[in-house]
Amino acid sequence: MQIISNSCYVVMFLFLLWGCEKDDVSTSKEVVEVTLTNTEEYIHDFKICGDEEGATIVTQPQYSEVSEIVRNANTDWCIVYRYKPESDFAGKDFVVIETCSGGIGTVCTDIQTVRIDFTVTNK
Repeated sequence: MQIISNSCYVVMFLFLLWGCEKDDVSTSKEVVEVTLTNTEEYIHDFKICGDEEGATIVTQPQYSEVSEIVRNANTDWCIVYRYKPESDFAGKDFVVIETCSGGIGTVCTDIQTVRIDFTVTNK
């Protein structure tokens, strides 16, 4: 019976060690507040330009005419987000974007979640 009891302690100790391992990925969350009219376009430059870096729209805005991540020669190959609200929309909208930067090869070491809250007004 003592052997089973000691084995349980060893297994619990190993689970604690495994759960306390340090993660090599750092994450952060940021909220950006933006006010614009329903005729304006908003551009957010993430200033992320490396070859292995990237971004993904996690939650699309509900009332957008344009909601896209752009990375081309016009942005100097840096990650830029473009948003244009629907022309007849006034109110609150938001987008959630996750960026990945840093690391070696294809492994991300810095993941940032950015929520952009839009307050859209009439012209």
